[in-house]
Amino acid sequence: MVPDLAQTLAGLRKTLVEIVLPELRDPFAVEQLKTVVGAIGHLETVHEEIYPYEWTEHREYLRFLERLRSAFLPVATDVEGRALLAEVEERLPQGRSDARLPSLGTLRRENLWMKSAVSRIAVGPLRRAAGEAWAREVDAEFRELLRRQVARERAWIKQAGVDPRSGEARDLKALLFCTEEESDAQSTR
Repeated sequence: MVPDLAQTLAGLRKTLVEIVLPELRDPFAVEQLKTVVGAIGHLETVHEEIYPYEWTEHREYLRFLERLRSAFLPVATDVEGRALLAEVEERLPQGRSDARLPSLGTLRRENLWMKSAVSRIAVGPLRRAAGEAWAREVDAEFRELLRRQVARERAWIKQAGVDPRSGEARDLKALLFCTEEESDAQSTR
C-alpha cells in the first residue's frame, strides 16, 4: 500500500521529532526544527482543504467580477476604466463544469489575478465613475466578500493553532463544503 499524504507527513514529522531533534545541540537549530515540525503538522491538518479553499475563493471572485463587469460596462468612459474592463473581459475565467476542474496552480494564478482586479475596481476609476448609489451597493457587496474571506482565513488559522482568538472561528470544512447560500448565512454569524 502506498501511504497517502497525511501518512507521509506524519512519518516525516515523527522522524524529525524522534530521530533528528534529540541529536541537535544548537538551540537555534532546535527552534528551526520545531518550526518545521509545526508546519508539517499544520499541513497534515489542512492538506485536504487546500483545493476546496482555492475553489471557494475562485467562485466568489468570479461571481463578484461578473456582477461588477455587467454593472460597470455602461459607466466606463475613461481610458483606465475601459482598459480594466477589457482586461476583465479577456482574462475572466469562462464557466467550466465541475468535470473540468482546473489544477491547483491554475486556480491560484486565476485567484491572484481576480483578487487584483477586484481591488483595482473597488478603489479605482470605475467605482468613482459609477456614482454614489452604485458605489454604496458595490461597497456592501465588497464588504460581504471580505467578510466571507476573513471567516475562511480565521478557520484556516484555527487549524494551525497559532491564534488564541481563532477558537471563535467557524469550522473550515463547514465553510468550504456548503452551498453558496449556506456560506452567505454562515459568514454573517
